[in-house]
Amino acid sequence: MTTLIIADIHANAAALAALPPAHKIICAGDVVTFGAEPNICIDWLRQRDALCIRGEEDDAVAHERAHALPQRLAAAGIASRSYMRSQLTPDNLAWLANLPPEIHVAIEGCRVGVVHAYPGDYNRYLLPTDEELERITRAFPLADVIVTAHTHRQGIWHCRGKVVINPGSVGQNASPGLAAYALLDRGRISFGTARYDVDFAVDSIRRTGLPPEIQDACIRELTEGSMRPSSRLPWPVHSVPA
Repeated sequence: MTTLIIADIHANAAALAALPPAHKIICAGDVVTFGAEPNICIDWLRQRDALCIRGEEDDAVAHERAHALPQRLAAAGIASRSYMRSQLTPDNLAWLANLPPEIHVAIEGCRVGVVHAYPGDYNRYLLPTDEELERITRAFPLADVIVTAHTHRQGIWHCRGKVVINPGSVGQNASPGLAAYALLDRGRISFGTARYDVDFAVDSIRRTGLPPEIQDACIRELTEGSMRPSSRLPWPVHSVPA
C-alpha cells in the first residue's frame, strides 16, 4: 500500500493535481495561503480522506492568529490570509479550523508521527543538527518515522533508530514548476517531484483581484523558487528502510 506524504500546498491546485495516485495520503499542513485556490485544494484532500494536520498558515486563516511571516512575504502573507478567509466555504473553513496540530498513525506496521514544523511551535525551522534531531525524536517516542515540513526542502535524517523526513513543498518548491512529495511503501521511503503548469498557477493568482504588488510577491515564490529563512542546505535524499 502506497502512502503519499505531502506538505506546504499553499493553495496551489495545479501543483496538487500533478501528484501521483496513492492508497493513502498524509498532509503535514499549510494547505492554504499565497496561492489562489484554497477550496479546490481542501476539496481534493477531503475527497481522498487525507490525514491532515494544521500548519501555521492554516491556523492563521482559520483562527485569525498572527503567525510570523518571512520579511519579504509579510505584506503578501497578511493580504493572502485575508483573501483565503473571504474565499473559503463555511464547510471548508470549519474543516481547516478543526485540523489537529499533530497526528500519530500506523501504516502497515510502520508508526508515523506528523507535525508541521516542531512540536508546539508552528514557526520553528528544524535544523538537521544532532541536538535538534534528538529533540524531535524524543517528542515522538513511539514513532518509527517522523514527518515534518515548513522549510519547503526535502530531507531525510536518522536519529535514535528513527527516520525524520521532510517531503518538501507541493505548492512553493525551491525548484520552480515542481511539486515535491515523499512516498512510504512497504516500509521504504522515497522522494519525488512532479512537474506542473506554473503559468496556470500564475494566471490563477492574477485573477484574484489582490493588489498587483501582492500578486507579484506570491508569483515570485512560484517562478523563482521558494527560499524559506533557514540555514539548512538541500539534503541528499534516497530510498531508505523505514
